[in-house]
Amino acid sequence: MTDTENYSQQELLPDPARKIGTKAEYARHRGCAPSAVTRALKEGRISTVIINGREMVDFEASDRRWATLTRPKADAPTGPQQRPDRSEEEPEGDKYKAAKTREAEASAALRELELQRRRGELVPLADVVQDLTTAVGIILNAWHGLPARMAPVLADQPQDRIHALLAEAVTDIQAATHAALEKAVRESQAEPQAE
Repeated sequence: MTDTENYSQQELLPDPARKIGTKAEYARHRGCAPSAVTRALKEGRISTVIINGREMVDFEASDRRWATLTRPKADAPTGPQQRPDRSEEEPEGDKYKAAKTREAEASAALRELELQRRRGELVPLADVVQDLTTAVGIILNAWHGLPARMAPVLADQPQDRIHALLAEAVTDIQAATHAALEKAVRESQAEPQAE
C-alpha cells in the first residue's frame, strides 16, 4: 500500500531538486532504524519512486506522510533527526568486537549449562517443584494427622508420658520429612535427561 511513482531511464523526475534515496539513507535521514523504515513502507507511510527498476524513497513526500500517518511516541523527537556526533565514542570496529565477545560468552555459558544438564548436575525447575510439592504434601499430612493419631493415646496418660509420646511423634515426623526429601532428590536425579 505504498505511494509509488514509476520513472524509466529516459524519463526525468518531475523535480530535479527532489531528494531521493535508498531506504537505508532515509533511515539515516530520519534518525531511525532501517527496520522502522521497512515497516513504515509496508504500512504505506512512505512515498517511493521506482527509478531504473529500483525502489527509492522520496524524502520530502515521505516526511510529510510519516508525520501525518505515524503515531508519535511520547518521548520521541519529531521530524528528521541529525545523527549525533559519535567521533568521541568507540570506533565501530570496537563495538563489533565487543558485541561478538558478548555473543561468544553467552554461547559458551549456554553450552556449559547444557553440559551440566546432560551430566545430571542441573534439574529442570518443573521437576524440582513437583518433587518438593510431593514431599511437602507428605510432611503436611503427617503434621495434620498428629492430633487425630495421638489424642486416643494421650487421653489417660500422665503429663510426663504425654511429653515423651509427643516427642516421639515429632521425631517420627522429622524422620518421615527427611525420607520424603531424600526420595524427592533421588527421583529427580534418577530421571533420564531428555536429549
